[in-house]
Amino acid sequence: LRGGYIGIYHKPEIPAGYKGGRVTLGGVPGMRLTRAGVREKAAMLYIHGGGYTLGSGMTAGPLLAHFLEHTGLEGFSVDYRLAPYAKFPVQINECVAFYRGLLDAGYEKIVVGGESAGAGLTLSLVHALNMEGLPLPAAIWCSSPVDNIRFDLEEIFQQDMFTQTCEDMLEVYAGDAELTDPRLSPIYGDFSCFPPSFIQAGSRESLAAGALRIVEKLVRAGREVHFTFGKDMPHTFAMDYAIYPEGENAMNEILTFINNTLDLV
Repeated sequence: LRGGYIGIYHKPEIPAGYKGGRVTLGGVPGMRLTRAGVREKAAMLYIHGGGYTLGSGMTAGPLLAHFLEHTGLEGFSVDYRLAPYAKFPVQINECVAFYRGLLDAGYEKIVVGGESAGAGLTLSLVHALNMEGLPLPAAIWCSSPVDNIRFDLEEIFQQDMFTQTCEDMLEVYAGDAELTDPRLSPIYGDFSCFPPSFIQAGSRESLAAGALRIVEKLVRAGREVHFTFGKDMPHTFAMDYAIYPEGENAMNEILTFINNTLDLV
């Protein structure tokens, strides 16, 4: 694992009927997926989860294809470096650089989203872009987002299989950084600038309370926010759209939100 990049060892997953492969934007590696008939100058940037320590942007082909199929957006996935080889703010800086690369390439409507740590980075990305005065996404979607890097166990109301490992993973990622930096813990940021947002969580996961806190922040800031709470559903259940009906329904809610939002901008 050289320099914290794991995707350099993966061949991008390009489903049949699509074109794409490795791409570098803003000096950061990732992948692109496209085909004929996509929306003009519009893209979906996916930020993968994995507790900031696992995963690869190069394995997102099937998911990007699903989004492209149902929204017409070209798909991109950023392959940010992983902890502990790279600590904050490397990850958010690379997401910003990749996003800036999309802007420089002429994309005008960009939807950003992810699950778990990727959803947390999505929220943090909006804060970081706002701080730098860059154009914000047209919309964001977050499946089971990490809202607070401190992950106070007293704040959660449902433990799951990740509860015992979350604290260690987040500590490895944060290092000695100020834990209230909104690029690290997005709950501490200014939500008055946020684009239309879709937040989703399951009732049987340890990050559900954080999702509710984000929704409250957006509501108090007067922003457009859509929230679905899956009864008896686990962590990032929308990512299981090909496995069981509840996951498929959750994914369809995200897709409907994206299409409805893009039709208005």
